[in-house]
Amino acid sequence: MMKDQTETMGEDVRFHTTSWTLVRSSRNSEALNSLVAIYWKPLYFFVREAGYDNETAKDVVQDFITGLIERDAFLKADPARGRFRTYLLAALSNFLKDHSRSLTR
Repeated sequence: MMKDQTETMGEDVRFHTTSWTLVRSSRNSEALNSLVAIYWKPLYFFVREAGYDNETAKDVVQDFITGLIERDAFLKADPARGRFRTYLLAALSNFLKDHSRSLTR
């Protein structure tokens, strides 16, 4: 476990089983808040494992989630195409590539 994690991160870094009903309800602010609460920590630790420091990782995850919300991307996830966490991690990986490119410009 990383030594400099903040207390708000806690120990729970695993992805939980997806509630597709919750994902499909993400236009509802309560459902959206629940999704963010469930997935923020695992996404944060994925970014940390990619080599980002604590504060940068928080900013990256915040920007990533904000972008998902703005694009209604939660509603584009399809259980017939695979797991929700796979969808999120693929989107986050692409986001990190774009973020890395923007830093070198």
